[in-house]
Amino acid sequence: LMPLPENFIPEWSGTIAPLVLPAADSLFGLAFLLSAMVELSRPAPEETAIDDHAQGVNTSINRFIPGEFLHHLEKDDFFQLKLGDHVRKDMTIFFSDIRAFTELSEQLTPEESFAFINSYLSRVVPIIRANGGFIDKYMGDGIMALFSDDGGADEAVRSAVEIQGKMTEYNGHRANVGYRPISMGI
Repeated sequence: LMPLPENFIPEWSGTIAPLVLPAADSLFGLAFLLSAMVELSRPAPEETAIDDHAQGVNTSINRFIPGEFLHHLEKDDFFQLKLGDHVRKDMTIFFSDIRAFTELSEQLTPEESFAFINSYLSRVVPIIRANGGFIDKYMGDGIMALFSDDGGADEAVRSAVEIQGKMTEYNGHRANVGYRPISMGI
């Protein structure tokens, strides 16, 4: 191969240059347009703040109003609820509480009491849910659950029996670490 002369301009450059430059301009224009579209598709900071606030409200509502109520009211989310929305359903109401909880909690620090309640609920609530019930509310150490299916009463009794079995197991763990056993009523 021979080196090209210093001022070499190929003879075809006059025919291709008019095609290359507009194509390059077009590509640059498309890149700019795409960049602008991406930037415009991003939500404004105030939209993001509103979305974050709405998500926070929804999360808070979910903590206090069981989602199963929405199912029974045939609503997709809480924002569809209107004052007076209701349905009539036969349901089984399930109550449980720890016996002598006040006396027990007086001997615990707030942190210990909180840990104890969480430990207890982490054993009881899954049993209720596994048997078709849902928690309507927590009342300190008490639980109010609802069973709404046709076999609601049987499911509530099944939950009660399973919970009593779980409490026997739980009391064994408590005894191993020197805690007194607990009893509960359902």
